[in-house]
Amino acid sequence: MSRPDTVYGRHPVLELLRSRPGEIRRLHVLEGTPKGPLLEIVEEAQEHGIKVIWTPKRELNSLSGAGVHQGVVAFVNPFSYSDLDDILARGRTHDRHPLILALDSIQDPHNLGALVRSALALGADGVIIPKDRACEVTAVAVKSSAGAVAHIPIVRVTNLKRTLTQLQKDGFWVVGTVADGGQPLQSLDFLQPIVLIVGSEGKGIRQKIAESCDFRAKIPMVGDIGSLNAASAGSICLYEVLRQRLIKSAS
Repeated sequence: MSRPDTVYGRHPVLELLRSRPGEIRRLHVLEGTPKGPLLEIVEEAQEHGIKVIWTPKRELNSLSGAGVHQGVVAFVNPFSYSDLDDILARGRTHDRHPLILALDSIQDPHNLGALVRSALALGADGVIIPKDRACEVTAVAVKSSAGAVAHIPIVRVTNLKRTLTQLQKDGFWVVGTVADGGQPLQSLDFLQPIVLIVGSEGKGIRQKIAESCDFRAKIPMVGDIGSLNAASAGSICLYEVLRQRLIKSAS
């Protein structure tokens, strides 16, 4: 099991060095002569005055909890969550409608990381996660995001439903993704401020969260499978928002 105060893997560590080097306390790098990405990491760390400790592979395996460390493990300060105002401010910096991804009770850090990566790539202004009954940003989530957690605000809230209500008052339309009973995803109008909610891997969006949505959306599927996992479903929905907005901007 990976430690909560570590980030490992070449790309996640390099992204952290470039965006938030002050969060890194020390860096463990595979002993020997570094080459390629590892050399770049070492040089970047030295520029920022970060301590580099040359470490045997067996110890790196232990520090990363047997995760795929690729020769580098960083010890970091606890993950610094953003405020909701940070997301709203980011949404005001461009000429498109703001988009927020809200995650309801996502338990798997791999899914969390993958969803954060998709959110960054597909134009979301931030990600909201609840404090209870949900995965927090761990080393596994950071690795799965390929470093995206360093580039997009992630907010951890005590009461997700209350936060959604606040965003609705601020002019956002809340769209929840569901397996059954919703409108086809492509039939919804995403040319407005949107909060897109993706539910947990097994049960989806909680009932009280679904009841607070303005719309519920389902992904049309033709294959012999009941549902997609959270990361896949969230990525498809985020892309549909982007697709509509790109078509609008091109017209």
